[in-house]
Amino acid sequence: MPITTLEEFIETIDIGLEYFIVFNTKLLDNSEKEKFNSLIDDIISVDIGEALIKALTAFNKIITVTHNTPKNGASQGYASGNNRVDMGDMLSNPDYDINGVLLGLSHELFHAFQDFSGISSSSGASREPDAYIFGASFARAYGMDAVYYNNIVQPIPTTPAQINFST
Repeated sequence: MPITTLEEFIETIDIGLEYFIVFNTKLLDNSEKEKFNSLIDDIISVDIGEALIKALTAFNKIITVTHNTPKNGASQGYASGNNRVDMGDMLSNPDYDINGVLLGLSHELFHAFQDFSGISSSSGASREPDAYIFGASFARAYGMDAVYYNNIVQPIPTTPAQINFST
């Protein structure tokens, strides 16, 4: 029988390839695509990361990945409503700490999950604590050094949110 829907297609391919349907990497060069795919492999290598990517896949939306620099000056960013992750030069610059890149990407992909789930705010402030907690949880599950997940402080207009995952 011919495959006629995206769902049927997803069911017929290898589980690893399933996740890449979520991402449009056409704006990246081949080495950037390779690095991005490697980052996704690292994210899905731990349960919390795999759960996030599976959840994003279930929305049947495409996230475009660019090497644009986010307008807010951050090193990475998710453009809510545009379904776009801006990676800056993190995919082309070999000097970036891979753990920092993974932590940031997991954080930004969690923003995509929030966006697809209808969780939004005009300032973005109410979304940040959850994204930081997710990123820190991912970092810990991935086995990163505590510096990546401990004592994360995110200022929110007047109230700092502090998350500490000490053992």
